[in-house]
Amino acid sequence: MLPEPTAGLAEATDAKSPVALLLRGSASADDERLVAVLDFFGIPWVALTISQATAGDVGSVIAGLSTFSVLTSASTLAEILRSGGAAVLPDWMTGSSAIFVYGFRSTDVCRNLLRIITADPEADIRNLNARSPLLSISSDLPEICGPMSGLQVPLLPGAAHAALAVKSTSPDLKSIVAVSEGHLFARTAVGKVPFFLDASDSIVDIHRQAAVYFDVKNCFAGCIAGLNEILRRQGLLAGRWCIDPAEDLSPGQLEEIDRILASYPQLTDDDFVRANLDRWLR
Repeated sequence: MLPEPTAGLAEATDAKSPVALLLRGSASADDERLVAVLDFFGIPWVALTISQATAGDVGSVIAGLSTFSVLTSASTLAEILRSGGAAVLPDWMTGSSAIFVYGFRSTDVCRNLLRIITADPEADIRNLNARSPLLSISSDLPEICGPMSGLQVPLLPGAAHAALAVKSTSPDLKSIVAVSEGHLFARTAVGKVPFFLDASDSIVDIHRQAAVYFDVKNCFAGCIAGLNEILRRQGLLAGRWCIDPAEDLSPGQLEEIDRILASYPQLTDDDFVRANLDRWLR
């Protein structure tokens, strides 16, 4: 269940703390996962429904905040723009430091939103059909991509479901992560407001792998052994032994690791490790 609308503000120490406005339609698992990401990084947040975002309730929320950003699914943002009768953005949204939009599905609603944001009347959302595309990370945005700048990585089938095909010549449009069919993650702007567009159709559940590998349920008792087990499977360690001979996985942790790896193969770096293992171990 999604926490109360202002629950995430408890960590905001003063009005200068950046706050994330989470815009949501009907309650979804993605909302909860997004809240988990914000809480994990200690980012204060406020959740607003579509009716609250279009009924003038936002002003009282952002009053006194020096900085706020907006996080929303494509369908929710499209509904807010439609409900508010805004040609592009409502006035309150133009004051945000950035807007993050995810969940672009191949629907007319999402397609029309993409065309509005990018000012490209032919922008489209292309299905990748479970292929294994070559992912390219921009080398022009080191402040975002860091040490991954310029890398090209083959993706496992199904790791990416759609790409944003945009032909806009606007200097504001910058590809951050792309495949040949289009952008997986891109930056653009509407007026002076930066937009970050994520082609992913859902938010990753960060607790799935972290909770199992670090053995959160058992107060981290099997944390080291759990990480060693992952490294053992990749060939980087001979076993999952720990300095304390009695230290090992908690009951049921091994089965949970098996389940998580089977459920989220696209989140592993097994292929990368396999391709470099011999060179690393020389």
